[in-house]
Amino acid sequence: MFFFTFFLLKLRTSLGGWDRDLSLLLLPIFFSFREFKQEDIYFILKWFVYFLGLGLITCLFYEIIAEFYFNNYVNEWKLVEHYKNNHIFYLIHSISERIGFHHIYLSLYLFFGFIISHWLLNEKVIESKNERSFVIILMIFFFLFSFLSISRMTIISFIIYFLGVVFYSLKKRNKINYGLIIFFIFIGVSTVFFSNKFTERFKNIKNDPRINLFNLSVDLSQEAFFLGYGARRGEELLIEKQRKEGGNVYYNNPHNQYLDYLLKGGGLMLLFFLTLLFLLSKYFIVNNLYIGYIFVFFFALQCLTEALMERYRGIILFSFLISIFLKLVSFKSEKKIIN
Repeated sequence: MFFFTFFLLKLRTSLGGWDRDLSLLLLPIFFSFREFKQEDIYFILKWFVYFLGLGLITCLFYEIIAEFYFNNYVNEWKLVEHYKNNHIFYLIHSISERIGFHHIYLSLYLFFGFIISHWLLNEKVIESKNERSFVIILMIFFFLFSFLSISRMTIISFIIYFLGVVFYSLKKRNKINYGLIIFFIFIGVSTVFFSNKFTERFKNIKNDPRINLFNLSVDLSQEAFFLGYGARRGEELLIEKQRKEGGNVYYNNPHNQYLDYLLKGGGLMLLFFLTLLFLLSKYFIVNNLYIGYIFVFFFALQCLTEALMERYRGIILFSFLISIFLKLVSFKSEKKIIN
């Protein structure tokens, strides 16, 4: 019922995207009424990781061949010019462009692919040595490509996740976890050390256009705090506000999911979204499904710098994984999901 109410409210904040928002309603319903076994859910999560990893590796080899043998063809893509002097960053952004994913969303999917892979290994869902080795290789690809996309919030998410796992490993004396995370920290530190792109990215944070967008969105929201302006009017006002301040590039959303809901749906929509995140987090904690809580926490963190629930890639990722995790809880407990 709560998902249904949230879906109805969200229609007001979506510009021509009602079909996309249906996943908020249909995916939870599908997983609720379909008779799945616990093994089926593990199978779906495993193949989510496998398809993501194999797709990435396929794109990598394809892009390497395209760059070295069909250089003119690759240059037709709309790539950021300053990445062309660095082959690794150029390659990653080229892959993002080719598959139609913004590099921030690509890094988001890879980050969640990484933590789900780690969880599958910890839960011993994957028992075969060959399969476990394959998943670890995929985790290395997920980590490197996600890290090298230099999405600031994804890098911060990795740091928080690593610190949490290291603390947990020390407490439980889990040597495998500890060794694995130390290995990834070593790769991350080496990557930062050998590239000045990371320092440039974090050094210019004060000049990030998001800061200005946040301020403009807060100013606009004060005039329609309770119900907001709706999707179309909210975008028009934000663009108009940017135009008055000058500049050549105009953004149609605040690049912050919370401010986006406040601007277009008002305090009521923002309250429902925050309540949804709170209820999900509480439910996963009470039922001891830490992968569900971790997903909600990092998704909420990423919403600080991106309006994830305004794009297909964000909504479907959220709906799909939340539905999977809620179904997993139903195998562990007879409690109701949400009253």
